[in-house]
Parts: sequence; structure tokens; C-alpha cells
Amino acid sequence: MLLLLALCSLSLLQPVQPSCPSGYTAAPNLTTCLSGSVATDVNYCQCLKTCAQLGQRILQPDTYAAVRLSLGEVWTGINDQLVERGSSPTGWQVVPNRAGSLLTLTDLWNTGQPDGTSIEDCVNHNPTTKKLHDAGCTATIACRCEHPMGDERPVPAHYELFVESPVVDFTQGAVGCTEKIALELPIELLCAGECREKLGCVGFYFNPLRRECVLLLYMDAAVSLSYSSPAEQAAWIKKIAVHM
Repeated sequence: MLLLLALCSLSLLQPVQPSCPSGYTAAPNLTTCLSGSVATDVNYCQCLKTCAQLGQRILQPDTYAAVRLSLGEVWTGINDQLVERGSSPTGWQVVPNRAGSLLTLTDLWNTGQPDGTSIEDCVNHNPTTKKLHDAGCTATIACRCEHPMGDERPVPAHYELFVESPVVDFTQGAVGCTEKIALELPIELLCAGECREKLGCVGFYFNPLRRECVLLLYMDAAVSLSYSSPAEQAAWIKKIAVHM
């Protein structure tokens, strides 16, 4: 009896190994749980929103590298919506909410990719080549999300502080996942408050002269800014949220 009690006590002291919930699979050699297809026929922003609503993140490069041979066509968390990278395989940002995180696994690109087309700012997996291809962000394909093993629904980031960041005015059309808000008063704190209340908001552009607030959702991005004079153009500022 004493031996049995000792064995039971010992088993209770053993750490519980984290696992993945139903509907998720463990990525090989990683402590990451990958969903099945949580949405089909969605564009890039819709995929980011779907994962954010689950408290999770879009398919990340390290997870992608481990499972790419078994994937269908699907979005990844790689894009160049902040700084145009053209045909360069490096410097693509990894999202969401990973400031300063850039793609370094350049061998994941297919031959001839990225091909430098300015309207192809997002990256998906091509099931034929089993490699990365740049693509237009409005294309509609499958979406898969992931989360750390044992952390099924991570607590969303809490932002209290916004720091100034360089304004990036993109004139080739609408990019990024944004929401434009008309403010009643030209007060930056109102724009910051809108960002704090919005799921997935990581920062904002603000113009007091135009009383405009442009929320950046899920990722930092260049946006097409409106202005009718040099003064209005110079009045735009940009703030990025800091994790607290």
C-alpha cells in the first residue's frame, strides 16, 4: 500500500505535457498547435481577423516550414505591406503584432519568387510547388491559425502606450487592413481610444486638420492618406502600440 501511494504521489509530481485541443495538430518538432482550415475563400485581412477572433495567429514561417509538404493553398503571416520588397526574398514582415520580425527563411520561396509585382504584397503557400509565392492580398483562399501548445486561447495584447513611428504614405492603392474613422474633435486621444477598443488594432494614422483616424488592424502597413494641401499632408502622424 505504501509503495502504491508513493507511486501515485510521484505521478502527481510529474509535469503535465501540453497537448493540442481537438481540431488542431501538433507541428513536427515545434510546440505549436495548427488548426485545420478555419475559413475557406477568404482574403488576407479576413484571415487575420478570423485568427484574431480566435485569440490566435495566422500561420507563421517556422510552423509553415515544418508542415508545408502537407498543406493546400493557404495564407501565411508574411507580407510586405509596410515596405515594398519587390523581388527581394528578405525583409518581408511577419505578422501579427510582431514588431521588427522579418522573414529570414529565404529558402522557402519558390524559384522566381517573389516576382516583384507591386500589387502582390501578401504571401501564400502554393500546393503545386510546395513553396511560398507572393500574391494579391484580395485573393480568396484558405486560412489556418496556430497557437502555442497548451495555450489554446492566448490573452489578447493589452495596449496602453503608443509611440510615434514614421508616416508611410502609399499611393498605389489601398493596402493594409485598415478602418477609417471621422472624429468629431481633432484630438489624438480619441483616435488612440478607438484603437484600444478595436480587436487587433496595432496602431493608427491621425490627422488633426482633417479630423481623420485610420486604424491599423493586425499589422503595421503603409496606407493611402488623404490630403488636399501641403499643410494637410504634413499634419499626418503615425503611432504604433506598445505591449504592456
